[in-house]
Amino acid sequence: MGFLKSLFVVLFPAVGFSVYSAFSLGRELPKASRRLGQNFGMGYNYFKVLLKLLTPQTQQPGETMDVFRKANQQAAAFSRELKTNLIKSQLMYREVMPKEFTQNPLDQLGLKPDKPIEESGDASRGSEILQVIYAERTRIREKQEEKKTNQQFFDKI
Repeated sequence: MGFLKSLFVVLFPAVGFSVYSAFSLGRELPKASRRLGQNFGMGYNYFKVLLKLLTPQTQQPGETMDVFRKANQQAAAFSRELKTNLIKSQLMYREVMPKEFTQNPLDQLGLKPDKPIEESGDASRGSEILQVIYAERTRIREKQEEKKTNQQFFDKI
């Protein structure tokens, strides 16, 4: 019911104004009608020309986007296939390669892994924090000295 009411509210004044203006024109009504018809006709012609100008003459933009989309899909498929092939070949090469090539030579030297000092949860006072910092600093210096001696040993060999 709301649609009909709004249509009546809009349509009734428009029709009333049109009738009033038509009667007020009198003898000029045919000329005014002809001019209005020409304006509507020219507007339609302008609309057709705009549509013709704005539509692409060829399907090239659509074809370009289609090629781009297909290339993107192919690239994604290629990367998926490459990733699966690399994983399969990695497993195959692990089985085929001798153990001498797969082992880390530094493991044979017996070097200890670098582990930081674990802090206690109750290190809340300044002196305890300084002790932890000093212990960490000492550990780093010892590690550097150990690396230096190992480097000198390897240089001699």
